[in-house]
Amino acid sequence: MKNTRKLFFLLILLNLTCFGQNAANIPPNLKEALDFYELADNQFQKGFYAESIENYNLAIKSYPNFPEAFNGICVVYAKQNKYSEALKYCKEAVKITQDNPILYYNLGRVSDENGLRQQAIAAFNQAVKLKPDYDDAYFNLATDYFDLGDFEAARENLENAIKFNSNDVDYHILLSNTHYKLKNYDKSLESIQNAIQIKPNSLCYGNLGVIYLTKKDYAKAIDSFNQALLLDQSRPDFHYWLGLTYFFAKNDNKAIEQFEKAIYYKSDYAEAYQELGFLYLKKNKKDEALLQYHRLKNIDEDLAKVLFNQIYADKILDVSKR
Repeated sequence: MKNTRKLFFLLILLNLTCFGQNAANIPPNLKEALDFYELADNQFQKGFYAESIENYNLAIKSYPNFPEAFNGICVVYAKQNKYSEALKYCKEAVKITQDNPILYYNLGRVSDENGLRQQAIAAFNQAVKLKPDYDDAYFNLATDYFDLGDFEAARENLENAIKFNSNDVDYHILLSNTHYKLKNYDKSLESIQNAIQIKPNSLCYGNLGVIYLTKKDYAKAIDSFNQALLLDQSRPDFHYWLGLTYFFAKNDNKAIEQFEKAIYYKSDYAEAYQELGFLYLKKNKKDEALLQYHRLKNIDEDLAKVLFNQIYADKILDVSKR
């Protein structure tokens, strides 16, 4: 069951009232900084990143206490996946002002991209403290806690996100995954069904299939995986899970067919080779099982060893009986 994370950053639209200034008496250096900022923003929107950074820096040179300009540079670097550079400017922005939730949200995002999970959590918490209905920040908090294995904290933040925005399919998918990790399978099912009501997609139906498989409702699991494959037939993991479902439903031929399709779309799908080997062995096709072993040992030696031991179980000496 896949996790999701939103990958976007926010620029801040400015006007003179942001600085508490009247246009008639605005200081010349601030007016010049705003002109540079507006030019930089336009260049960013057109994809002229180097020119945009140059003009954000000119804005900062004209008016050093300009957190939005620092944030602008952060966003430009993040857009180019230059997250270490982006982080420096996000930190500068929040040094200047501590009352803007968007600046903390962006700090959280680039901290995550730099692998600084605890720093990201602190930033997102500050964002929701400043803006209690900040659903995107709650979602990113939930994602961080999910990745850290704190599923109760993830659940709490997802419920907050959904309270303020119940129409985002990603929130319901992750909440379903979180309930699944907590072994609340009925709630997991409810959440993924909510996601399907909002925007049905292959991931929703794939997750639905996993839940039904876990609940041993194989008919509904098969139907869900087939629905997922109708929307995206090239997903090897859907074929793999459908193969497992057919195996548990005691339809070995269809299970083999799906594992082979999983390998067709992902030639190094180690688990699929192993399951094929087990199935061929079950059908007394030892040569076919060995073929899967030889393919598997070049991909995953540990899984290959398990398959090998199963194939030659009758040849392995039990030293305890010697």
